[in-house]
Amino acid sequence: MSRKAGMTLRMRLLLSFSLILLIPAITIGTVAYKSAHSKVEEKMTESAQGSVSILDQLITNYLDPIQKEVEFLARTMPPSDQSGNAVREYLSEFARLHNEISNTYIGEATGKIMLVPDQKLPDGYDPRTRPWYKEAMAHAGLSIITAPYVDAGSGTITVTIASTTRDGSRVIAVDLNLNMLAKQMSAASIGRTGYVSVSDVQDKVLADPKRKVGSDIPASVVKNVAGSIEGVFNYKDAANGGTEKWVYTTNGKTGWRLFGIVPFAEVEQDTFPIFLNTMIVIIIAIVAGAGIVYLIIRSVMNPIRKLMDAADQISNGDLTVTVDNGGRKDEISRLSDSFNRMVGSLKAVLIEVNQTSGMLAASSEQLTASSEQTSQATQYIAENIQEVAEGADRQVESIEAGSASVHSMSQGVENIAHSAHLIAASAVQASGKSQEGGSVIRDAINQMQSIHHTVGDLGNVIRDLQNYSEEIGGIVTLIGEISSQTNLLSLNASIEAARAGEHGRGFAVVAQEVKKLSEETGVSSRKIAELIRQVQLGAERAVVSMQQTTDEVSSGIRVMDHADTLFRNIQASVTEVEAQIQDMSNTAQHISEGGQVTVRSIESISVIVAGNASATQNVSAAAQQQLASMEEIAASSAALSNMALELQELVERFKV
Repeated sequence: MSRKAGMTLRMRLLLSFSLILLIPAITIGTVAYKSAHSKVEEKMTESAQGSVSILDQLITNYLDPIQKEVEFLARTMPPSDQSGNAVREYLSEFARLHNEISNTYIGEATGKIMLVPDQKLPDGYDPRTRPWYKEAMAHAGLSIITAPYVDAGSGTITVTIASTTRDGSRVIAVDLNLNMLAKQMSAASIGRTGYVSVSDVQDKVLADPKRKVGSDIPASVVKNVAGSIEGVFNYKDAANGGTEKWVYTTNGKTGWRLFGIVPFAEVEQDTFPIFLNTMIVIIIAIVAGAGIVYLIIRSVMNPIRKLMDAADQISNGDLTVTVDNGGRKDEISRLSDSFNRMVGSLKAVLIEVNQTSGMLAASSEQLTASSEQTSQATQYIAENIQEVAEGADRQVESIEAGSASVHSMSQGVENIAHSAHLIAASAVQASGKSQEGGSVIRDAINQMQSIHHTVGDLGNVIRDLQNYSEEIGGIVTLIGEISSQTNLLSLNASIEAARAGEHGRGFAVVAQEVKKLSEETGVSSRKIAELIRQVQLGAERAVVSMQQTTDEVSSGIRVMDHADTLFRNIQASVTEVEAQIQDMSNTAQHISEGGQVTVRSIESISVIVAGNASATQNVSAAAQQQLASMEEIAASSAALSNMALELQELVERFKV
C-alpha cells in the first residue's frame, strides 16, 4: 500500500529532540563562552587599570619628593647679596644628597647662571631665555616640571624641576634623570603579554618596550584620548594586525599619558580552555541525550508501529485484529485501548448493518412483489373501465335512437288525436277510415313493442353498468388496502434505513419516494371510489327512469290493443261509433301526454348516460395514472433491492 512521501514520525521526533538537545547546549555554551570571555576581558581591563594606577602613583611618588625639596631649596637659598661660594656650597650639598639629579643650577635676573657641577656652557647662554626659567617665573612661588627632553650632554631623558626663590629674583632648577624611572615603567607588564606605555603632553613616547623613546604615539590613539583624562578604547595594531585594548589615565602632576595595553590574543588564549571544556561538556551531554532520546523514540515508535499494522489489517477488511498495550499506563496505551474499542464498535455496527441490509432486501423484495400485484390489479381495472366506457358510449347511442323513436311515437299519438277529432266531425268518414285507423293502430302497437324492447335492453345495459361499477368499487378498495400496505412497508424501510445510519441514507431517500407514491396511490384510489359512487348513483337514477318508461310503454301497448279492438267493433256497430270515437279521442290525448313524458324521461336518461360515460373516461384516466405510479413504485423497489444487495456485498468484505 502506497503512502504519501514525507517526513516520518520517527524523523520528526529525532529532529525535535536533536533541536531540543542542540539549541540549549549551543546556547548555553555560547553564553558561557561569551560570559567567560567578557569576564577575562574585564579582569584584563581591571589589571591594566591597576597597572596604570600603580604607574601613576609611581611617577607621582618619584617626582613629588624632589619637587618639594626643590621648593625647600628655593625658600632656604641664601640671599643674592652673599658670596657666590656660599651659594655654590649650598647647591653642591643638595646635589650630593640626590644621585638621581644630574645638574643643579640657579639663574639670576641679570642673566648669570651658577651650575653644579661646573660645566662649560655655550657662549652667549642666557638662562632667562630657557623654558624652565620662563615657566618658573610665570608660576612664582610654585615649582614647575618641564616637558621631558633628551639631555644634550648625557643623552638621557631628563625633566627640569624649577622654582623661584623667596624674593623672586632667582630661579632654582635641577635636572632629574628619568632613565631609572623609564626602566621601571618599561619593565612593568600586564598579564603575560601586556605592557605599559608613557607619553608626554606633546604625545611623545617616554617609555614603551615596543616603540622608540621620543617617537610620536599613533594618531588614532591621540584621537581617542583627546579631551579626556582617562578611559578605555580598542586599537588595531597595523604592524601585526592584532587588536589591543588600551586603558589610559593622565598623571595630575606632569600631564603625562599613562597607557596599559593588553592584546586581545591573550584574552582569547585565556578563554580557549574554558571554550574547550564547554565543548567537551556539550558533546558529552549531546551523546548522553542522544542515547536517552533513542530509548524514548523506540518506546514511542514500537506501539505506534503496532497501531499502524493493525490499521493496515483493518483497511484490508480484517476486524478481528486487536492491539496489546503491553501493560503500559501512558497516553499510547490509552490510544491502544481506544483503538480496540473503536474496532469493536465498528464490528458491531457492521454486524447490525449486515442484518439491517438483509431485512431491507427482504422488505424491498416484498414491496416489489406487492407493487407488481398492484400494477396487475390496476391494469385489470383500467381494462374493465375501458370496457365500461365503451359500453357507455354504445348506451348513449341506444338512448339517442330510443329518444328518436319515442319522439316519433309522440307525433303519431298526436296525429291519432287529430284524426279522432276529424272522425267525431264526420262519423260517416270514420267508418270508411276505420280500416285505415286499425292499420295505424297496429303500426303503433308494433312501434310501442319496439320501444318496449329497446327500453328493456337499455335497462339491462344500465344494470350491467351498475354491476361493473360495484366490481370497480371492490377493486378500488383492494387498491386502497395495497396502498396502505405499501405505506407501511415504506415506513418500515425508513426505520431500517435510519438504523443503518450514514450507510442507509440512500435507502431512506428511496423509502421516502415509495411513501410519496403510496400516498399518491391512496389519493387516486379515493378519487376513483368517488367517481364510481357517482356512476352508481347515475345508474340507479337511470334504472328508475327506465322502469317508469317501461311502465308507460306497457300502458301504451294496452291502450293501443284496446283501440284495435274498438276499431274491429266499428264495423259491427256504427251507432256506437260516435261514443267510442270520443273515448278514443280522450285516450289518444292521454297517450300523447304519456308520450311527452316518455320523451322527457328518455332525454334525462340520455343526459345521465352521457355523464356516466364522461365519469367512466375520468375513471379510466385515473386508473392509467395509478398504473404509472405503481410502475414507478416497482422501479424504486427494484432499485432499493439492488442497493440493499450492494450494501450486503460491502459489509461482507469485512471479516468480523
